[in-house]
Amino acid sequence: TAAQTILLESLAEARRLPDALGAVEGLEVLQARADAVALRVSQLKADTADRRAKAQMAEVVRAIITCESAVGEVSKAAGQLAEDNLDGSSAPTGLDEICSRILQREPAAAQACTEAREALTSRQEAMEGTEGSELHSMFMRLSARHSAAAGKLAGFKKAALEAPSNWDVLQGQKAALSELEAKVDEAELVNLPLGDEREPSEEVEDARASSAQSASQALATWRTAAEALANNPHGAMRLAMGRLLERSLACRARLKEVEAMGRSWRERALCRVFLREAQDAVTRAEQAFAAAEEAEARFLKGIEVSEMEPSEANESIAVCEAALGSAGPVLSEVQATLSYRRREVSSFRCLEEAQKTSTSKQLEEHSARASALTAKLGQFRRDLRARKSGLTSAMSSLGSRKAATAEAEAAAELEEEEDEAGEAE
Repeated sequence: TAAQTILLESLAEARRLPDALGAVEGLEVLQARADAVALRVSQLKADTADRRAKAQMAEVVRAIITCESAVGEVSKAAGQLAEDNLDGSSAPTGLDEICSRILQREPAAAQACTEAREALTSRQEAMEGTEGSELHSMFMRLSARHSAAAGKLAGFKKAALEAPSNWDVLQGQKAALSELEAKVDEAELVNLPLGDEREPSEEVEDARASSAQSASQALATWRTAAEALANNPHGAMRLAMGRLLERSLACRARLKEVEAMGRSWRERALCRVFLREAQDAVTRAEQAFAAAEEAEARFLKGIEVSEMEPSEANESIAVCEAALGSAGPVLSEVQATLSYRRREVSSFRCLEEAQKTSTSKQLEEHSARASALTAKLGQFRRDLRARKSGLTSAMSSLGSRKAATAEAEAAAELEEEEDEAGEAE
């Protein structure tokens, strides 16, 4: 750098002199050589930094290679799980043996992954406060390789644990899809135009709308579960579920055609269906909360947990926990249903504004009732937590008192024995 600076200064000075043409040419040649040397020095520094980074990472690299090699052995054992063999009339043979081999090799691979993770963590701690993009870049690449290997291993283990039962699971999914297809058939049949001039009653409209709505919900629920199974590390299961999901698209298309029939009357009918559903849902929520309140009744008589017998207090708390466990999911489901129905009503395009506003308002009122119950259940949960804490403190205090009493009694007995011994002497 210093030589380059001197050359630049000399070149600038020479260019100002009228008779220094030869000197200028000579200086330009020297400048080119200096630039070439500087480039080689920069490359040497980069190569040196890279070699230093690799030397510092040698232990981590070895650990990663060992980890990938161990996972590769598990991968070889799991190779046959990728065969597309679950759609037969019976479960494929040899799955148990394949899965057993995978599970035999998995612990060693898991240990290798753990050691690689420890090596990475140790190197990361040693790198804190250091500079060098090459070193950090290499660390990130090694960390990514470890994550990929560990992810593969977790998938192989999951596949080995689930594969023996996946044929049965697949049969259940096929049966469920067949039931859905029958439900879609029924919805199509019910929603066929009457072919005459009669105006259907509200009951008929509600039945038609409910049929299509029920089939649509059932299909959405099935697809959610099926998509999770289609993301299975067991290759055969992934392929089979992919075909079922493809088959279910026909159901969805048919339901969309059904829902497009008579959209105006269908939206009116769905408003009535949603309001009845909302009333039933809130009633279920109120019943669930009433059961929780009934379980709590024994604590609302002014008796503190510390004043109750331990067995009675434990029993009462267990009853409250059971009631809470039952009421919580019910309230969550009710709130989710009401929220979804409100969004659906707001998306209706053919409904008269007055009916849309009225339905939305009533759904909001039901939602407010459910929210109030949820808030009360939250207080119930906090009170129960406080009572459990109070019971723990009371039990601890009771144990301390018993220990103190026993110690005092033992001391009194010892003193009495000493007195008797003194009298005997």
